[in-house]
Amino acid sequence: QGAGLGRPSGGCTPSAGYHRSGDFDHSGRLSEADPEVDSLCSALESILGHKFKTRQFMLFSVHPWSLLEHAENRSAESALVVSLARTVGGTDAARQRAWLYAHLNRGSLGPEIEALLDPALLELMYQRGALLLRPAARGAVLEQVTALEGMGFQLGR
Repeated sequence: QGAGLGRPSGGCTPSAGYHRSGDFDHSGRLSEADPEVDSLCSALESILGHKFKTRQFMLFSVHPWSLLEHAENRSAESALVVSLARTVGGTDAARQRAWLYAHLNRGSLGPEIEALLDPALLELMYQRGALLLRPAARGAVLEQVTALEGMGFQLGR
């Protein structure tokens, strides 16, 4: 376990252990009780899912969570968040939401998304015409998620 990261308590959302600071003074932080948070996460999930190839190699079905799993090769901290999301989420959709919550809590969503926006990786995972295959759209998504780094989140508590 990394500094400030506890073990998830179960369920389909991240536990308090996902918060980066380790302290629990969360005044002024956005939580899943705020309707905007659900809208934000749903929008990000829609972007990740837009024209995602749900059939890979004509052999098996996959979910956009499989794109997010590629982050575990980025760093030990990224691998820890992927591992925690796997532990907490019982479905690919729940793991994806847990991954988003964890990175929003930690203020690290921008760098993680940026690392995943590799055109070669996206070409493998998305159908022609997908939003994330367009350079301008990738730039706009990255700009928006990077802007979230200054906001405080308390998700999955």
